Amino acid sequence: MDKEFFMVFIELFEYVCVLIVIIYILTRTKLFQQFETKKYTLKHQGLMILIFGLLSIYGNFSGVKFFGVIVNTRDLGPIIAGFLGGPVAGIGAGIIGGFHRYLNKVFYGEFTAVPCSIATVLSGLFAGLIHIFIKRKTPSTRIGVIFMALFEVFHMFLVLAISKPFSTALKVVLEVSPSMIIINSIGIGFFLFIIHNYRKEQQVKSEKEKIENELKVAHEIQANMLPMIFPPFPDRHEFDIFALMDPAQEVGGDFYDFFLIGEDKVCIIIGDVSGKGLPAALFMVITKTLLKTESLRD
Repeated sequence: MDKEFFMVFIELFEYVCVLIVIIYILTRTKLFQQFETKKYTLKHQGLMILIFGLLSIYGNFSGVKFFGVIVNTRDLGPIIAGFLGGPVAGIGAGIIGGFHRYLNKVFYGEFTAVPCSIATVLSGLFAGLIHIFIKRKTPSTRIGVIFMALFEVFHMFLVLAISKPFSTALKVVLEVSPSMIIINSIGIGFFLFIIHNYRKEQQVKSEKEKIENELKVAHEIQANMLPMIFPPFPDRHEFDIFALMDPAQEVGGDFYDFFLIGEDKVCIIIGDVSGKGLPAALFMVITKTLLKTESLRD
């Protein structure tokens, strides 16, 4: 029995890996990015239901026969939909997967058709309620794994409560529950890891873009504040001035300036500002303005 359980687990794990690859590819699409904004239309909601409903059907097809019943990952699709889109998406995907399970009860096992179909719908509902309870956020990987394990236990209780005779139902539950709980928990764990990793990537990308925009603004401030026309005083031939700043980074805080004070004096300013980036550039502007104002006072 241990060897048979191990072989079933390996085969199911292979199917879960395929499912995870599909989900990973989905996270790289514009459609998933729309899901992330939480501003999707009825069309997007319908697409979410359809996509994860099909993943639930895939969980049926990828099931492995074990002691006369099909060990499967059907509940993963509705639970993912519920975690991402709430109860409506979860129930919708669950209805698709559950209806497919019930229609094919001859192939997947008539004995557990009703409780398994009901469980698939309830999986999406409960996941959607979790989504609402945590203020429309996706649960952490740990919470998701615990939820999946507890739901599969609930799934087994449904089988015991509805399927008859009880002795046969109990035998089925004792044989398939370990593999169902473990493989589905692994599947939801991988999914949530991918989702949270994706969001971290987006956060890093957003912060990088913010920094780049700040540097661009600082660079423009700096470029506009430094003298760029040479010779600066074309009608004065008694001296020549030329200056250039080449910062080590894209934006530096150092600055220079020169201007005439009256007819017989020229003021040259060279500033070494501690710091880089936008704060240093702004400090440069303030300092340069104050120095010039003070120098030109009567």
